[in-house]
Amino acid sequence: MMVTDWAHLPYDLLYMISTKLSDISDFIRFSAVCNSWRSSAAPADHAPRLPWILDNDGGFLVKADVRLCPSFSNKIYTIRVPHAYNMLLSGPSDCFLLNSKKPISLLNPFTGNEIPLPPLRRQTKKLYPIIFVGNRLRSEDPLVVLTFDVKSCDHILGVLRQGDDEWLVISLRVSFGIATLLGSFMYYKGHLYAHAQFDRHTLVIDPTSGKTVFTIRTTDRLNNNHDVKEYMMESDEKLLRVIKRIENYQIESFEIYQLDGPEKGYRWTRIWDINDQMLFLESYSGFSVKSTNFHGLRGNCIYFFHYQRTTNPLHPRARLCRYDLGNNEIRILPYPSNRAGAWIIPCIH
Repeated sequence: MMVTDWAHLPYDLLYMISTKLSDISDFIRFSAVCNSWRSSAAPADHAPRLPWILDNDGGFLVKADVRLCPSFSNKIYTIRVPHAYNMLLSGPSDCFLLNSKKPISLLNPFTGNEIPLPPLRRQTKKLYPIIFVGNRLRSEDPLVVLTFDVKSCDHILGVLRQGDDEWLVISLRVSFGIATLLGSFMYYKGHLYAHAQFDRHTLVIDPTSGKTVFTIRTTDRLNNNHDVKEYMMESDEKLLRVIKRIENYQIESFEIYQLDGPEKGYRWTRIWDINDQMLFLESYSGFSVKSTNFHGLRGNCIYFFHYQRTTNPLHPRARLCRYDLGNNEIRILPYPSNRAGAWIIPCIH
């Protein structure tokens, strides 16, 4: 019987296999087989990665090791990142999580690589990234964060472009409501979009001057019987606004609006499906990936965390769910934690 010498498989074949591994844990196992397999695996040329979930106590305040959960699994991996202790991490992110504890920085928990950021010179609470933070952004895109000024009670947008030594600070008054703007921001094609939930209009802001360029009125109406959460994100090069409606701690529905313009006069238009896209939502923001990049996953779906109303400590408080826009059905997915997490797409380079 012929025994296959796996260490001497053709380099081109090994390289082709390594570029198809969408779960980074499979990629690491592949690289660990032997020197031949490791040399053929190029991290920079890997397949699109499945998102993972950051799981830590205290609103992602790291008090021990960093705990990460691969999506759609019941596993938790513990990663030792010594200098991450006491960092306040948030997502969603592409490779790097945002640490909003001073001094603020970006952290890749898979490699321990940390990028220092200039201080945001306002007395604020936790920072929330409102675009997909990471190193695969278009080079012209700035890092944009949202926070709340504890003195003036303003919402604060911080804009940092590559090479800047300080943040551009944009203040928005509390007429929007203290909590209504969280999740309703996005940087898209050179402008910042801020949607006011109760006023039902969207401000379009110039990120270089902080001035409002124009306002987009909306026609959708809110039901006072529902708790509503809104998100903005870019999906397939389009700007989407996602509305999650909740009643008595139960998800009622999702609505999606797409920004049309300028040829149609800039307006939000209701859409009923997102084709092969998958939307990933967390507390205040979200992002989109194509399902066709991942075998076995379903497009036209929204993945999100939902808190259950329970007094039993043995029952999970947060569940990972999938909402199918095709049939309006919700399915609970495997998830080994009882806390909502922060999404991160992992990389090791």
